[in-house]
Amino acid sequence: MKLFGIQFQDGGYTLVELLVVIAIFSILSMGLVVAVNPVNNLRKAADAMVINDISALARGAEAYANSHNGFYPATLEDLRLSDEVRLAEDSPLGYSPYVYVAFPSGCVTGATCTSITIVGEQKAQKFVATPFLRFESQTGKTCHVVTVSSLCPL
Repeated sequence: MKLFGIQFQDGGYTLVELLVVIAIFSILSMGLVVAVNPVNNLRKAADAMVINDISALARGAEAYANSHNGFYPATLEDLRLSDEVRLAEDSPLGYSPYVYVAFPSGCVTGATCTSITIVGEQKAQKFVATPFLRFESQTGKTCHVVTVSSLCPL
């Protein structure tokens, strides 16, 4: 049979021809998966959630301090129980829980806590060198740092 000037066998394709086509499609699909990198795209989405959560928690903590004479909640749970944060933000699945620290240590919610830090983990490839997002109430800064206890640069 001849179609568009190409001679085809009457019996269809041979096994070798089918295997070659399957191999070509396999190579192309693997290249596409590598180019798209779905794992990193999922991490980017989760990292965006972390950024939004840390921002919401920071705004809630600042609002709490404004209504409590400049004093912050002692724990993340105290902040969540207040009316300043509408949603109970939890870290994305597979990420470390958010780290909330009030200063000075042992301070009392709404009475003696003068500053806080909130830290969340970031996992996308672009955050390999600085895998934690940190908010500091004392400086008002949010930055990426190397460890949970690292301070934002001045």
